[in-house]
Amino acid sequence: MYHHHDKPFGMVLPFPNDFQDFSQVSLFVAVICIIEILVTIMITNLLPSGVEDKLYLNSCILTFPKVCIMMYFAVQVCWTGKDLDFEGLVYHTQDGVPLDYFNIGMFFCFYLAHSFCSIFNEIWKDGFGWATATMLVHHVFSISAYSLCMVSGRFGSTACLASLCEFTNFPLALVYITKTKGGGVKEFMEKHLGVLLDINGGLLWLSFIPFRMILFPWVWFKFYFTCIELKEAWPERWAQVWWSELIVHTVTMILLFFMSSLWFYKITVGVIKILNGMKASDATPEKAE
Repeated sequence: MYHHHDKPFGMVLPFPNDFQDFSQVSLFVAVICIIEILVTIMITNLLPSGVEDKLYLNSCILTFPKVCIMMYFAVQVCWTGKDLDFEGLVYHTQDGVPLDYFNIGMFFCFYLAHSFCSIFNEIWKDGFGWATATMLVHHVFSISAYSLCMVSGRFGSTACLASLCEFTNFPLALVYITKTKGGGVKEFMEKHLGVLLDINGGLLWLSFIPFRMILFPWVWFKFYFTCIELKEAWPERWAQVWWSELIVHTVTMILLFFMSSLWFYKITVGVIKILNGMKASDATPEKAE
């Protein structure tokens, strides 16, 4: 249904021509996962031998390029979709003409690959503890919501808008690199970054306000009123919307806001410790739970 024109590296990676084609999307996501696995093996072999949790340190390092790629596509979607009406926001068409779905589809594929690899990492490292369970619930609902968008061809713009929360992972990943035990990584970061780590902790706290605490309620209200407008102005198209879409998108938004609120509380406690003189690497909890 959704096709793209010639894209860079199209001869290298199997970019889907139709993001509603399960076989094309599955192949592309699998290739991305394989690339991440190979890069993970390479990086873990290059890390200092004394690092206690190389897999977690690797996941923090890979967060930077992965979030850059995902946010590139998500920002493209949000920027081009800022003036769309309910037809464009829900069906990605304008006056019945299909809009370019490439950026939406690419974001979904990279996010799905990222989520599958993250699930594997969490289970491999930590087993099925409480922290792992909460993260798995988060990944499962996000995967379900984005998969529904791809299958139905609806609400992709709204999903990409909610995904801007990933911007908080830039300072968060740097924070957790400083928590690395063994191998001299923590000491290296403290020596060469110094006060910048304290500033990064403050940026993490600040980033949570617009990109999580405000973003999720705003996106949900935008989603709600878009649905109301669609129902009133175009009831025959509204009748095509599945209840599963409405439920999954709503639950995912509420879940992410709830989890973000818990993380924001812990980050706030950490920032207070930094202001009281504690090192940023010591003030942060071991991991977000």
